[in-house]
Amino acid sequence: MPLFIYAGQGGPLSLRPLEALLEAGYRPQAVLMPVTANTSNPSKSLPVRPPRDPDSLAYLAFEEELPLLGWQQGKEAEIAAKITELGPELVVCSCFPWRVPPRLLGIPRHGWWNLHPSLLPAYRGPDPLFWQQRAAEGNTGISLHQMDEGLDTGPILGQAAVSLTLGDLREAEQRLGAEGGQLLVRAFQELMAGELRPRPQAAAGASYQPLPNKVRQTTWR
Repeated sequence: MPLFIYAGQGGPLSLRPLEALLEAGYRPQAVLMPVTANTSNPSKSLPVRPPRDPDSLAYLAFEEELPLLGWQQGKEAEIAAKITELGPELVVCSCFPWRVPPRLLGIPRHGWWNLHPSLLPAYRGPDPLFWQQRAAEGNTGISLHQMDEGLDTGPILGQAAVSLTLGDLREAEQRLGAEGGQLLVRAFQELMAGELRPRPQAAAGASYQPLPNKVRQTTWR
């Protein structure tokens, strides 16, 4: 089994995939989370015992006795050193909010994988569920891709189509998170068997949407 770190920020799209990996016997070395506190030591901003919250990635890590790593923007050198020290062969992301710089992408032997809640190359960008619901896209899906220097442009490792109820964001995140977990389990199995075959994203149908502003979010929600 490859040594790996799991990165996310909470909510069903972060929790369900990690739960699927744990259930299948794939246990990360640590869980990496964003930290926004203004501190010289980001790891100390993470809770020692997080409050019980069904959407808390930190609490799931606490229950599973997984170490928590904090990544504060602007302190990439510190997190790069920590990742190098742990020596993972892979970093798996789901709903991690920040762009990963190239120097971090190159540390693990197998790079970084990312779960993205759309059928790439459509709906690249930071909030694809918002834009799909806004466009009344009931038929969507989730993609597992290798991260590169672009935004959601890396080779595809697996995809699953999902039909969703419009307007129910919570249900969408739950179902896509569950499907994403199965994509990860299959990708791990294929990686270990030497059968993982990344494929480039198609040029046709590619689209990118930016982060919605508060007016757009308020109007839709």
